[in-house]
Amino acid sequence: MATRAQQPKETERRLVVKTLPEGFVVESDTLAREIKDITIDSDPEYEYWASRSLAGNNLVKKIEAYHEETKRQADQLHKSIVKLIRDSTDPIKRSVSVIDRALMDYRRKKFEEAEAQRKVLQDEADRQHDDLTIAHAEQLQKTGDEAGAELVLEAGAQSKPVVAITDSAPPKVAGLSFRKGWDFELVDATGKVVEDSPLLPREYLMPNETAIGKVVAALGDKAKIPGVRVKPVESTTKRRS
Repeated sequence: MATRAQQPKETERRLVVKTLPEGFVVESDTLAREIKDITIDSDPEYEYWASRSLAGNNLVKKIEAYHEETKRQADQLHKSIVKLIRDSTDPIKRSVSVIDRALMDYRRKKFEEAEAQRKVLQDEADRQHDDLTIAHAEQLQKTGDEAGAELVLEAGAQSKPVVAITDSAPPKVAGLSFRKGWDFELVDATGKVVEDSPLLPREYLMPNETAIGKVVAALGDKAKIPGVRVKPVESTTKRRS
């Protein structure tokens, strides 16, 4: 039993989340009530709602600034907890990974040995089957039954024995299972593994939308990229008062 001196040290950290000031809440509720019946039919109304949009945007910035310190502390706390967990679990994950590779190597070795044994037994079963078929056909030929001998040979060729081994898997362990999946690699016409295969059909090629977006943002309607049509979009820009 661990003594008090052997117990892991605990570091207590508290995160204090401040209550939002009443003024911010009232302003937010007022804005939410106003927009329920919003219509703009004149320039004065347009100017009013533009001012309300700016006010709402400024309120968002104020609330974000109000919670910024708490957010910073929370981010630091989250990072420290993630690091604490990672430092403790990464060595275990590496150990488990080594064990799993060994388990899969053993499984593969057992299956390969079983398949090699099955092939030997299959070859022997085929040989015995062929010997019996030929012997039967020869016996019929000796009696002058050529047609029967031909039928025996045809039937023997179409009814090869099948040898199967069912006990090749390692013992089952509760809580542990293996799943067969598939992976892929890109190859060229010679079968050589490459990073970018020219053989890929068009439907598997993904456009680099990030790169396209940067060019369009920088050049606007002057951007000329084959297969891309530049279109204008509009959004609001607001300065913080």
